[in-house]
Amino acid sequence: MTPKTKVSSENLDKKCGVPIGSHNASSGVKTRYYGVEETAIDMSETAIKYLLKNFNLNKNSIDCLLSASATSHQAIPNNASHILDRLHTDSPIPAIDINTTCLSFLSAFHMACMYITSGVYETILIVSSERSHIALDDRDIKTHALFGDGAAAILISKYPLHERAIPFSMSGYSFETHPNTTLCEIRGGGSGLNIVVDPDHVAEHHYFKMDGSKLYKKTSKLFLNFLFALLKEANQLLEDIDLFIPHQASPAALKLMTKHLGIDSSKVLSIVEDFGNQVSASLPTALSVAFQNDLLKPNKKILLCGTAAGVSLGGIILELHV
Repeated sequence: MTPKTKVSSENLDKKCGVPIGSHNASSGVKTRYYGVEETAIDMSETAIKYLLKNFNLNKNSIDCLLSASATSHQAIPNNASHILDRLHTDSPIPAIDINTTCLSFLSAFHMACMYITSGVYETILIVSSERSHIALDDRDIKTHALFGDGAAAILISKYPLHERAIPFSMSGYSFETHPNTTLCEIRGGGSGLNIVVDPDHVAEHHYFKMDGSKLYKKTSKLFLNFLFALLKEANQLLEDIDLFIPHQASPAALKLMTKHLGIDSSKVLSIVEDFGNQVSASLPTALSVAFQNDLLKPNKKILLCGTAAGVSLGGIILELHV
């Protein structure tokens, strides 16, 4: 689901009073979308209703809801409870939040597969929704230029619910965290810095902060070894992967990943120039683009991967079936 307001890098240049071309040169992102009037819950609702309507799916077939996002609508209750309140299902179902920041969707996807495989649930709705622009400091062009808002929803089911449903098996999964909590953070709003303990700096603590160069240096040293270990564990070779769908961190990050892996750019799905980094919504949005462009073909192998604040690395290998 794309928010209503399209924002070009030139728009941001004018808004911030900087030379035209500054935001695009800093990030490589040409456009992104902002949920100016929509909340993260509004965008979740829109994404879910689009999914249900366009694929003629029954909301009452869902027996678990996973909200996989970094953006919180409010401290309590959780996002999933708010989203379920909008769905008006006939019966109550579990409404669970998962937050591993940019890898929240990947974490939820794995959890959904485990739930279904173990027989706990049969049909699971995953939705990722981010309204990240509200935490951006326009004095920091590097981060201000990079991020966008968005939402996407998918259903994973034991049964084929639609003629265009894609049967798949998960042949590999890995997730690991190499703790560093200061490279990418929003410090305010929790039990540490908040309006009670530091009322004079509330706004400052709620801005997103990222040391992009240090974060890249740390993740780049780890990521290739992580991916090759994942492939080895799954008994796959790099050349076996037909399509790489990475977290859309930045245009530069995707180009460097492609170069360091030594793969053709045609095998890497990149939408970040047009949507920006949508945090947790990047992976499911890219997956949706792949689906819409008929890239998810039978007998193909797909690798979803990325990094997240913390610092975490994650990847899933999917084999698509007839």
